[in-house]
Amino acid sequence: MNVIIRSGSPDNRMMSRFVIYNDVVYLSGVTARRADGPPPATFEEQVEVVLRKIDTTLEEAGSNRRHMLQALVFLRNSTDFHTFNKMWDAWVPEGCSPAQTCVEAGVPRQLELMFEVQITAAVAR
Repeated sequence: MNVIIRSGSPDNRMMSRFVIYNDVVYLSGVTARRADGPPPATFEEQVEVVLRKIDTTLEEAGSNRRHMLQALVFLRNSTDFHTFNKMWDAWVPEGCSPAQTCVEAGVPRQLELMFEVQITAAVAR
C-alpha cells in the first residue's frame, strides 16, 4: 500500500510544506518570506535564503539537492533570470541538474517577494 506523507504546521490547512509519495518529494513553493519580518531587500539575498530553505526542507524530507528531479522557478521580473541562473548553477552539484522551467509570473508584490521555486526530488536511499 502506498502511503502519502504530508509535512506542515497544524495551523496551516491551506498547504503542506512538502508531500512524499512513492519515494518522490514534492515541495510547496519556497520563498524568502520570514516569520519575523520582511524578506531580504535584494534579489541575491532572497536567492541565498531560498536555497538554504530548499536544503533544509529536502533534508527534513529525506532527500537533498543531488536528488532533485524538477525545479519550477517563478520570477517577478524576468531581468533577474541571469542572476538567478548564475547562483543556481553554483549551488546545484555538478551532474545533478534537475529539469528546470523559469518563467516570469505575478509573485505577490505586497509580500516583497521577488521569486518562488517549487522543487520535486527523489527520496535519497
